[in-house]
Amino acid sequence: MTDDLLAGLRAGTDDARRLLFRRCQSTLRPYFRRKLPPADDVDDCVSEVVTRALEGIRRGLRPDDLDAWVGGIARNVLKERYEAATLARARVRGEIPDLPSEPVLDLDHPPETAAELEHLLGKQQLSATVDDAIAGLPPALARVMREHVLRSRAARKLVVGTELASALRMPVADLNRQLGRAREQAPGTIVALVLARGSDCPGLAAILGERTPDVVLDPARSRAVTKHAGTCEVCGQHADQVDAFSKWALGPGLIGLAEDDEERRRAVIALFSRGVPAEAVPMGLPMGLAPELGVVDRARVAIATRMAGMPRAVTELAVQNPDAFRRVVAAVVAGAVLVAAAVVALVIGGDQETDAAPAPPGPVSSTSAPPSTAIPSETTVPGTGPSALPASTGHAGSTVVPGPTVVSGPAVSSGPTVVAGPAVTSGPSASSGSAVAGTSAPGAVPAVSSTTTSGPSVVVPEPARWGYVLVNQQSTAYPDPRVEQQVTTESTWGTWRTAADPSVSRREPTVVHDGPGRYRVRLPGLASEHGVAHVSVNFMTVYAGANARSCGVVDSYPQGADQFVTVACHNALGAAKDAPFGVLFVVPGTGGAPMVTVRHDGQSTVEVGDSTGGRPVVARVGVGRYRVSLDGTAFNGHGYAQVTAYGGAQAQCQNEDVAAGELSVACWTTGGLPVDTGWHLSYVERGPLTHDAVVPGAYAQMAGTAPGLTVDPDRSFNSANGYMTVERVSVGLYRVGFRGVGRRGDILLATAIGSAPGQCVGQYLVSYQQPGDTWATVACVDPAGKPVDRRFGVAVIRPPGPLVGALEAVVPGRAAPKWGYARMTAHEIPLGMETTLDGQWAWTSWLRGIPLLDALWVRKATVVHQEIGRYRIRLPGIGSAAGLAHVTPFSSSADSCSVVDNRPDGIDELVDVACFGATGSPKDLWFTVFFGEPVSAVMIRSDSLGVTRTAPGRYDATTDIPFTGIGHPQLTPVGPTPARCRVAAVTTPHFHIACDTPTGIPTDSAWQLTYVEGTGLQQDPTTPAAYATVHEGVLDLTRTYTSNASTPTLTSQAPGRYTLTYPDIAPIAPYPADSIQLTALSPHHCTIPAWNSYAAPPRLTIQITCTAPTPTTTTPSFTIAYLRRSP
Repeated sequence: MTDDLLAGLRAGTDDARRLLFRRCQSTLRPYFRRKLPPADDVDDCVSEVVTRALEGIRRGLRPDDLDAWVGGIARNVLKERYEAATLARARVRGEIPDLPSEPVLDLDHPPETAAELEHLLGKQQLSATVDDAIAGLPPALARVMREHVLRSRAARKLVVGTELASALRMPVADLNRQLGRAREQAPGTIVALVLARGSDCPGLAAILGERTPDVVLDPARSRAVTKHAGTCEVCGQHADQVDAFSKWALGPGLIGLAEDDEERRRAVIALFSRGVPAEAVPMGLPMGLAPELGVVDRARVAIATRMAGMPRAVTELAVQNPDAFRRVVAAVVAGAVLVAAAVVALVIGGDQETDAAPAPPGPVSSTSAPPSTAIPSETTVPGTGPSALPASTGHAGSTVVPGPTVVSGPAVSSGPTVVAGPAVTSGPSASSGSAVAGTSAPGAVPAVSSTTTSGPSVVVPEPARWGYVLVNQQSTAYPDPRVEQQVTTESTWGTWRTAADPSVSRREPTVVHDGPGRYRVRLPGLASEHGVAHVSVNFMTVYAGANARSCGVVDSYPQGADQFVTVACHNALGAAKDAPFGVLFVVPGTGGAPMVTVRHDGQSTVEVGDSTGGRPVVARVGVGRYRVSLDGTAFNGHGYAQVTAYGGAQAQCQNEDVAAGELSVACWTTGGLPVDTGWHLSYVERGPLTHDAVVPGAYAQMAGTAPGLTVDPDRSFNSANGYMTVERVSVGLYRVGFRGVGRRGDILLATAIGSAPGQCVGQYLVSYQQPGDTWATVACVDPAGKPVDRRFGVAVIRPPGPLVGALEAVVPGRAAPKWGYARMTAHEIPLGMETTLDGQWAWTSWLRGIPLLDALWVRKATVVHQEIGRYRIRLPGIGSAAGLAHVTPFSSSADSCSVVDNRPDGIDELVDVACFGATGSPKDLWFTVFFGEPVSAVMIRSDSLGVTRTAPGRYDATTDIPFTGIGHPQLTPVGPTPARCRVAAVTTPHFHIACDTPTGIPTDSAWQLTYVEGTGLQQDPTTPAAYATVHEGVLDLTRTYTSNASTPTLTSQAPGRYTLTYPDIAPIAPYPADSIQLTALSPHHCTIPAWNSYAAPPRLTIQITCTAPTPTTTTPSFTIAYLRRSP
């Protein structure tokens, strides 16, 4: 192993460097932690050891014993650190001089105190200096460069290409050409300006005249200063020092390095807070208490206070580029620190001020170990005996998670003390990806406490790394256990696809089916010991009862260049079962949208990350309940939290609550009992769950009380700022629409919200119907797998690409004629809560002329459950004082419904419905409702002129409108009583109406009648329609109509049970679907238990069931009206 590592280091391979880094981390950090009290010094020393080792090997050193050699370097570094600290303490005396009232940058006379240096490094001056340097460019290039710098600072990302060209109103090709030239020339103008303001060279004075601290050079004088520096020994030396850092100012922040190597950009910026040589660091001295320290020492202290602390960035830079690392350090030692710090301050913050010492933005490991108070004496030096690499004091197999050692918050009495920082922890090795912090092993070194400043800090923007894949064909597509196969789906993407090397960018995820419900997913090129993995059931067509499935992440670990995510799925009983699922793995960046990630083992924090530089604190507050306290004011509590069970237990975890500064997580067994288990959390505000500002995304969270849910605009996000909506399909089943952000190849992640156990999963994600539109269907169940209405959230993860399609909701014009229908199946919803009806089973003429896919974004019909058997239906856009409403039970029993009232409400029509069981008691039922205003049809109410009561429950209605009597009468009882009315006979110009109780006794009742001949019940000649009359069990073709002249057939299935079939009347595109209304013509009571127009369109089948209140030998007579939407 050691020989292979040495060979790899000599060959300069990245894998060998990473392995050396991890090896040093696991062994040296405990060693330095025991010897050094300041936590910052531990990472500095490890970085220095790694750097010296890599440098020595690259110079040709061939150590026989790698561990012993590295151990010797570590002891030398520690000795130098002690000597520097002892010398620094000896020099502490006197008071701090007053600061100059105005900053003065003098390259020949560095400032005398750390505080003065801090004053000189004010960001406003630094930002203004670079802005002034742009004036040294030719006017055309200066215009481009200035806009580029200003917009990049504001956006915290590089603004180039199309975006910058649009702002400048230039062709992209011209912009690219001019920006390239400006980039080449800008470092020279920065060097010239710094020399002009900071050098006392007589030759410069001859060129510029009297030196002033705010001189600005035009292009001619800038060229003159540059030319002079080429021949002047003094200015040339300064120019060489400034040049490298001027390139970094426009390179890491705004030019080449940011395009080519984001990790290096972050590391270079972080370098000046943690990455200088150990000997330059005064130990244990607060800022400003070392008036006689050298300029390098003072610079290190000042910059450490101002810059963001990024130990992983520094060590990564040391691992990947030891020569560059040492050159930077050498430049600092040589006195170029002023310019370097200016560059850093410029890149990470523009002209904003920084008041507090920044906190590390990267992941932070945590443990419950108590802080150590050991402080080495000034005279203590490490042993000099026979050499060996300092051994870890933890058990074999212990894992040290890299990260800064800090106390992230006070102890919480109801849970373990959470200490953010690296710790030796017992558990699986890092290579398994299961580094889980628990109680410290015997002999483990406790974490070292250090004080930090809470709150967000200036954070260097760094892009996220992420990828996702949909595994949706389960064991059918992946039948062979332990055989790695490429995932056969288009729903996969990851940042590895942006790699310049085609051998990387063209790789596809793979999956190993390890057995029932067990999968290993490989995401190429995303290897990371940090990051979080989420899994959500997707494309689960049948999702309830015995088919209910839930999935969790068993493990997430790097192997080589790839990331492996192990997934386990099971049913509601906890048995392993295959299921389709989507996996998302994200290593968040820094800056950008505020985002927090947590990897937790159920007892103590494994790792937390905060893109704002804060330090979240995690506490267990009860069995299966956890609280995440956010740091600083960057989070307003209106974001989205995705939670996934982690560790392999049969558990489900969810977002219990989100508030300003605090997140709550709840975990349950599959049976619904609270349980302590591991979990992964991603929380983001106003950005996609991938934390990628370049690739669009969206999330929606529901507001209100289920089932009357609406999209909460304050807690939802859409990269395109498109319209979002939700509609209830049935119990626990909802469709959520996103405009402008849809793209083929996307996936959804769903999460339950609230304190009730259960889960929400994805059923479908449809993003291929219309550009930019996507519809996510989410299903929620309780622990037993029973569908249940509850609040939920859903996130859409998609590939990159342009934002296309419409963004707004669709608002139709005036409807004419006004008619519509809806199927009401939400009979069990709570009282008093307005709930959307399934838009696939409702339509109104308000939608006429609107394409079907656009009609999905129109306001839907709703229902309010008022009391048992009582409902109020709102049909949008067709309100009319002249229309009549009808209702037919959608039931296989002898149930009935009546219209209590119908009336306009604004542009909508309200229809109140009462339903009853076979005995006349109120009963919650499914039904279909229709409303239409008169066009040419006969419309009669029981209180109209021409209606005569001839006996109890018997009426004779006449009309002046001529008709032949071969049409369709639609009759509905009106009122809150369980009357059942029928058209007993039609004799021109009379309609004979009979109303009875459920037991067949005549009873007075109000009613309303619509009669049509040769047209549909909706009286709309532009819309297909039909009606059919059955007389005593036989289809009467003389009183049958279809708009396309097709002929239906009637089949008797059993006494009182019939199937009516139309060969070609149904719409080819089945949704929005059609509707049926029925009227009895005999003393039977008839209902519609089912109809089907979607199994084989345009074929339509309608089932009818008829019963009689008293035994009878007669067969039923009835008439049916068929309604459907416009083509």
